[in-house]
Amino acid sequence: MNELQFTLAESLKALALLFLALLATKALEATPAAAGSGEAARFRLIWTAGYALTAALAIWGARGLGIEVSAGIHNFVAAAALDQQQPGRAYTNALAAVELRPRVVAYWENLERGKIALRQFSSALQDESAVRALSGGELDEADALLYAWCHYDVGDYDRALAATEALIHKNPYFAAPYVLKGMVEIAEKNYDQAEKTFLAVLQMFPNDAQAVEGLAHAYYLSGTGVRAEEVLRQSERYSFPPGARRRIEELKRLYAQ
Repeated sequence: MNELQFTLAESLKALALLFLALLATKALEATPAAAGSGEAARFRLIWTAGYALTAALAIWGARGLGIEVSAGIHNFVAAAALDQQQPGRAYTNALAAVELRPRVVAYWENLERGKIALRQFSSALQDESAVRALSGGELDEADALLYAWCHYDVGDYDRALAATEALIHKNPYFAAPYVLKGMVEIAEKNYDQAEKTFLAVLQMFPNDAQAVEGLAHAYYLSGTGVRAEEVLRQSERYSFPPGARRRIEELKRLYAQ
């Protein structure tokens, strides 16, 4: 169930409680009063208890609906802020959504992205167990990759490498874990293995800009700048988004110095 479906389902539950409360109120109003004094007393007791229960249902339903709507709005604002590269605003609203509805994994995911945009990698890693539990014990590919990057960013290369290898084993055609694996190998100065990793990506996806840059970087750091320039020149045969193409041209000039 995705985030919108979950919010809608929970809101419908709250509306159902309100509707039940309304029906109960109508039923109580339609109940005829008893004639005898004893029966009248019992009727007043039942009537009072019924209205109390009805009021409780109405309050609970209204409260639940209010929480769902508020959390959904906060999460919507957080997602929009991430798209607009406003990490502080994204973090504040995602945190509010999580505090209101702590069992909605989609709200946690936006919170993690807000933290990462603010470079709060250690804080994001502290949430990994909570997100894993809400995901049924196993993270999806996107979340697993997200935390693998966090391990890389805090310098925990062993866990980052283990996470990428697990993702590659699960889905050999998912390019992003290969790129991160190559980055880890560069950080560990294992340039020969990094070369193999990036070439594995480029054999499947020759226009993967991150793999092109990673391979060139591995060559450059290993002292073979000529091979780095050649990789970037060969990339001219493939189509890249404008931003990626500009980055490749900048690297050409850098490595040619």
